[in-house]
Amino acid sequence: MEIYGVVLKTQDGGTTWVPYSTGSTNWLWSIYFSDSQTGWAVGNYGTILKTQDGGITWTKQSSGTTKSLYSIYFTDHQTGWAVGGRGTILKTQDGGTTWVLQNSGTIQGLNSVYFKDGQIGWVSGGLGTILKTQDGGATWVLQNSNMTDISLHSIHFSDSLTGWAVGSYGTILRTQDGGVTWIAQGFATTNTLFSVYFSDRQTGWAVGAGGTILKHDCSIVGTAQPKENDLSVVLYPNPASHQVVVRNAGPEPSERVSLYNVQGQLVLAEALYIPAEAETSVPLPPGLSGLYFVELQSLDGRRIIEKLFVMR
Repeated sequence: MEIYGVVLKTQDGGTTWVPYSTGSTNWLWSIYFSDSQTGWAVGNYGTILKTQDGGITWTKQSSGTTKSLYSIYFTDHQTGWAVGGRGTILKTQDGGTTWVLQNSGTIQGLNSVYFKDGQIGWVSGGLGTILKTQDGGATWVLQNSNMTDISLHSIHFSDSLTGWAVGSYGTILRTQDGGVTWIAQGFATTNTLFSVYFSDRQTGWAVGAGGTILKHDCSIVGTAQPKENDLSVVLYPNPASHQVVVRNAGPEPSERVSLYNVQGQLVLAEALYIPAEAETSVPLPPGLSGLYFVELQSLDGRRIIEKLFVMR
């Protein structure tokens, strides 16, 4: 089955998943339901889709942008936000019939959006960007994550003060003052983390590359405990089109660069010697579009993986 524009649904707690086509030919990055029947999905090229029958059928909404949208969140059936490329923040107050562009004050890609209520919310994105609003998005204020060299892929708050953000290299940040200060937590993995969720202040999970699943106590479920890893890789531009610059930002040389799709299939493998703190340009194969994972391998076999978006 074609994976573009497909959503999966479970009605037995995840034991089985049934695929449904949305009718879209674009990659979808995020989904949110305000109840069991009403939900939205967002993706490449400004795609916003809505369902009112539990995901069986989907209707395209007009976002007013061609920027890729990576996250969507609603506080009720009418009020929601979608965020994406080059600082894009959209808001709707009529269930998605109309979307209005808000001024984020940044050109960084925004990967995640979360609201506690109709007024207070946060977004996270590239170069450690965290923004907060207290007026429903009319104004956004940059918060200091102290992480300017990584991408924050997900943000979630258990209450108005306690929140978490996760991202590149296993980064986990925590705030207990609504985001005024963010403190890095101990690294339980060096795998990039893509999503975080807390059911209360004490219980939460984060998931990421390599099948990584972390629980709040930092025990790892579903993947082996990684060895200590000081590898670091930076990709730019990201999103990329026809080539990407791979920078070995770690203290040791690397010998191989590999590219995988979201199914874990190898798309590209290059034996490239990249000295420490050096970079090289890697041409991307034709026909690629969507989310991929770049793996950098050191001379002693250690690996680090970073997310790459390809847009053509």
